Amino acid sequence: MAPHLNGPRVLIINHADVGGGAAIAGYRLHEALLQAGIASSMLVGTKGSHDETVAQLRAWRTVRRPLGAITKRLGLNELDGIGAYSVSRRQDFRSCDVVHYHAIHGSYFSYPVMPSLTKAKPAVISLHDMWPLTGHCSFSFECDRWRAGCGRCPHPEAFPSIRRDATAIEWRLKDRLWDASRMTVISPSAWLADMARESMLGRFEVEVIPHGIDTETFAPVDRSAARAALRLPPEGPVIMFAAASVTDKRKGADLVPGVLDRLPARTRRRCVVVLMGDRGPELGDTLRAAGYRVADFGYVASDNLKAALYSAADVFVLPTRADNSPLVVLESLACGTVVVAFAVGGVGELVRHDRTGLVAPAGDVEGLALCLSAVIDDAGLRSRLGDSAREMVLAEFTYKLAAERHRRLYDRVIGLRGNPH
Repeated sequence: MAPHLNGPRVLIINHADVGGGAAIAGYRLHEALLQAGIASSMLVGTKGSHDETVAQLRAWRTVRRPLGAITKRLGLNELDGIGAYSVSRRQDFRSCDVVHYHAIHGSYFSYPVMPSLTKAKPAVISLHDMWPLTGHCSFSFECDRWRAGCGRCPHPEAFPSIRRDATAIEWRLKDRLWDASRMTVISPSAWLADMARESMLGRFEVEVIPHGIDTETFAPVDRSAARAALRLPPEGPVIMFAAASVTDKRKGADLVPGVLDRLPARTRRRCVVVLMGDRGPELGDTLRAAGYRVADFGYVASDNLKAALYSAADVFVLPTRADNSPLVVLESLACGTVVVAFAVGGVGELVRHDRTGLVAPAGDVEGLALCLSAVIDDAGLRSRLGDSAREMVLAEFTYKLAAERHRRLYDRVIGLRGNPH
């Protein structure tokens, strides 16, 4: 039976409702709000679900494509989503009490419309990466030019990539647009919240609200049963990666062979590597060529299948070079599966060393391999860390907590509507 809807009427705007991390996070918040009885609807650039509470923004492709060709040639991204200019005329926008923006980059949305939209309706924006505070990139790695104006970009290839270095122009444009906007900023990690406060977003209130997760779906499954259902060997270590393309340097897939090659020979001979993720076959092919047994499940849409995969694994490995608050980490921990990772970005706020997993210094392949070997070789350590991980998720990252935290913020933002930022 559906809950009685009350409280603030929320419109969530995001680039999609299924797919990558930002899309999944936005849709899960939508689910959490509805389960809590809060009237929520979504407006997305690309709709992949059959959910009637999700609407798709008109793309205007015949205009957007030539406009995008021009702006991208100039080195300026996210200016071609002209559908954003029709949002204020939509009934779902006009009838809501607060608008919650998520990823407003991805060519479906043109961010110069933000001043008018955020003045028309109380607004909050969730940060899934650094894009709102930089001159183009979603993660700046070692570069800190976002603090003072960008320019001379060392990572033009970083998503969303640029053909020409106009990062100083884009930085100034964002700075002026945010100065004319009214919104509250949400970050799922303290790491990104601290950077937001030190950036052009520091003119706004910045709140930390972690992601929520469905702890009934993402819950431990009997390991033997999970392995049997997935046709994985009943014995021996199973090592899991949420694999990206080896050309995506941020995700660190290129480091995986080096990590595995540093494991003791007895472990390498017995292990099975489970890959999950939407990418080409390069990593699986590379590992097979090196003699590893690989079970490649590709992109997994089903959360129940994801939970089975995490539960079948002894350890989940995250070699990312830069990240905010990865959902795959939260999912693994909710299933009681230990995570080993580099201590980068907001990862350490989830993978708490020797409490919910083990972390190695950023980029330390040898250190990550030692963490992985320690978890594989010590069943007692796996059990202790896995139990603690599940307890942490239940205490801090449930749907119920996420909905309550967001509702309190929505109420406050709506109540303060008459005050300047």
